[in-house]
Amino acid sequence: MKVLFTPIGKTDPMSISERDTHLNIYDASMMHICRFYDFDKVIMYMSKEICEFDEKDNRYEIALNFLMKYKGKSCEIEKIRNKEDTNPHLFDKYYDEFESIIKAQIDEYGNDTEIYVNVSSGTPGMKMALTFISALSKYCITALQVSDPNRGRGQRKDDLEDYDVEGYWEDNEDNSLSTSERIAVIKTPNMQFRIQKESLLTMIDNYEYNAAYNFIKDASARLDPSLLELAEFAKERYALNKNKYLKIQKNNNWDFIPYKQDGRIELFEFALLMDIKAQKKELLDFCRCVTPFLYQSTMMILKDIFKIDLEQYTDYNGKLTRSKLQNDQTGIKILRILDDSYSSYYSNRVYVDTHLTQAQCINIINRLETDNRKLINALSDMDEFRQELRNQASHEIVCITQEYIEKTVKHPLSYYLNCMKTILKSLNYDITNNWDSYLKMNQYIKDKIKEV
Repeated sequence: MKVLFTPIGKTDPMSISERDTHLNIYDASMMHICRFYDFDKVIMYMSKEICEFDEKDNRYEIALNFLMKYKGKSCEIEKIRNKEDTNPHLFDKYYDEFESIIKAQIDEYGNDTEIYVNVSSGTPGMKMALTFISALSKYCITALQVSDPNRGRGQRKDDLEDYDVEGYWEDNEDNSLSTSERIAVIKTPNMQFRIQKESLLTMIDNYEYNAAYNFIKDASARLDPSLLELAEFAKERYALNKNKYLKIQKNNNWDFIPYKQDGRIELFEFALLMDIKAQKKELLDFCRCVTPFLYQSTMMILKDIFKIDLEQYTDYNGKLTRSKLQNDQTGIKILRILDDSYSSYYSNRVYVDTHLTQAQCINIINRLETDNRKLINALSDMDEFRQELRNQASHEIVCITQEYIEKTVKHPLSYYLNCMKTILKSLNYDITNNWDSYLKMNQYIKDKIKEV
């Protein structure tokens, strides 16, 4: 869909001037643009004075129809009559109004609509508004400027009150087959888009993928479709929507996700998200993430390192039961550990069936692991962090800051991030080469943005 938006000026539809007693009749800018460009729709914007001329003899539509018939073409004509427009020299009001009109065309016909604007017709305020819009809009707008066929020489001779549109058309010298085009495409630097590109790069740096996705979607007329898919991939990855981001990655042959095996992928991506939450100072979210991180990682440690799958000892409610633990030697060993732990906390008591949690897992690992004290300390310190901060973060209206964390627990936040890395290393995750996975993805996206 190709749309021309053109203010109508007093020179339209045809320019009539006298030079050396000769009457010179040529296309005015609106007509000349429509002579050399084919549009599906032409929108004529009329001020109060132009509305009066239009109502008098319909000169603008008649002239354009003469031209369409001459070309063997047709186009839809829409007139926007602003009969209240008594100050057509003002710039500010036209900027908002014209931008709204252009946006309405894109909303109606889609983002691939080709918008052209005539910056040679109308008042100086109208021309300036359209020039700025073409330079600043997020949409792809082509500004066209038409030069004066008389180059400023000659005396204007048309009679606006008694306009002979048919006679002027018949004598229009631009109807000659040898007429030359006087249209120039204004190569305005799209400053707004440049600014928005910088904002987009900042969004990616700040992990604001939803905002980046929405911006790219709005500006899709200017951008490669693959950029929208990249933003969608990052958005879904940040949301931990595994099925969606893996599908997008597969369709595009990307390789941003370091681990693809079920179980391993979830834990590592979750840990990366926690690291980002810490970087962004979203510490309330970080604290809430500690419990699921500890649960998933300790379950994996028991399963991968000690070959113990605790889930086989749980009932349909997810409770770790004495009856199932007593079914084999491994279960009996675990039950002894749990009984000893309970008796140390509660005099003369043994383990009773409870839901499987990270606390039970850590307790079992502490008794089974005798060599890797670094891992034991990391688990214990992370669990202490959980006990001190997680309940407040999950059940109270509270602000969690770095200063608050340092006052509440023994170590700064960076220490607990290192504890997370120690736990992941024990599960053979390659922290050295993959902890910067998001940074690598971000750089790839930013490089693609800069190519636009």
